[in-house]
Amino acid sequence: MARRKRIRKLVFEASAEVLEFIREAEVAFEDRWVPATYIRHQLDLEFPPYKRDSERRGHEWCLLGVLARVLEDNHLLESQEQGNLIFYRSMIY
Repeated sequence: MARRKRIRKLVFEASAEVLEFIREAEVAFEDRWVPATYIRHQLDLEFPPYKRDSERRGHEWCLLGVLARVLEDNHLLESQEQGNLIFYRSMIY
């Protein structure tokens, strides 16, 4: 049980770091919408979910998606899609 709690704590801590990065980056983007590609590249958050010798290629998944979902579920982040692009911004109160 302790390990489960530590893992969840680390996920929440990583989410908080991503949120702070987004808050700092928002000033440079129109209406504060920060492109997911910018966040992924700046924070190096691309981690393919399939095994190394798989025939699948490309980055269909990244850690950013998981961390952003944690933030959205906690009403700290909002997202929008434009075509096949995703943008995030913090929810400021």
